[in-house]
Amino acid sequence: MTFLVVHLGINLLLIKNDGGESFRVAAEFVGHNSVVQIFEKVLFLGFGIHIIIGIILWIRNTIARGKVYRISNQSQTSYFSKYMFHTGMIVFAFLILHFFNFYYVKEGWVKPAEGIAHDDLSCHALYYGRTLGRL
Repeated sequence: MTFLVVHLGINLLLIKNDGGESFRVAAEFVGHNSVVQIFEKVLFLGFGIHIIIGIILWIRNTIARGKVYRISNQSQTSYFSKYMFHTGMIVFAFLILHFFNFYYVKEGWVKPAEGIAHDDLSCHALYYGRTLGRL
């Protein structure tokens, strides 16, 4: 949760009217802070484990059930409980897109978009700045 709040706070610096300078300073700090980088890897690993355990549980439940329920969608559970798989896929698709556009570029696993230097730690700001016409 802390990661998301910090991530949101840093991203909100993009709307500050200083040409992205505040964002660049924050991105530079986060990009070179070893504690943040360690937690980034731990969070990434935890996310992967969460996905694997979820898939394993889904497969086990499907096998244990053996057949489809006769009455579907009549439970008293919440909307999000009923559609957890679907909302999870939406979040997963967003994260994959986010990783390919930013994280994998930073790590050097994916080529950055044309006009953005690989070693530019503020590629996030440049990407949004160019798409929003700010830079």
